[in-house]
Amino acid sequence: MKGISWEAPDIPPPSKILNIRKKRFEEAEDMLLTWLDDLERNEIKKATVIHGKSGGVLREMTKKTLKKDKRITDIKNHDEKGNVSLGAMSFIMDSK
Repeated sequence: MKGISWEAPDIPPPSKILNIRKKRFEEAEDMLLTWLDDLERNEIKKATVIHGKSGGVLREMTKKTLKKDKRITDIKNHDEKGNVSLGAMSFIMDSK
């Protein structure tokens, strides 16, 4: 159509909190890796992953993934006492 210009829509930055509770391992891992890349692309330095605690599988995957990522400089574990389903890790990302 003549006379109509098109602009790309604004894409909001990723949330600083990712909730992977109750996700399958593979789905949660893919979500986490994609989210970390999105955080770096948007220059977001501090974020939190809510992984839950039941069985500890997602907790361990989150911990290993964050420790292995060279962009992550500091990790803090936040296990809420008395709430079996809410475990989280916060981290600081330094994209060089």
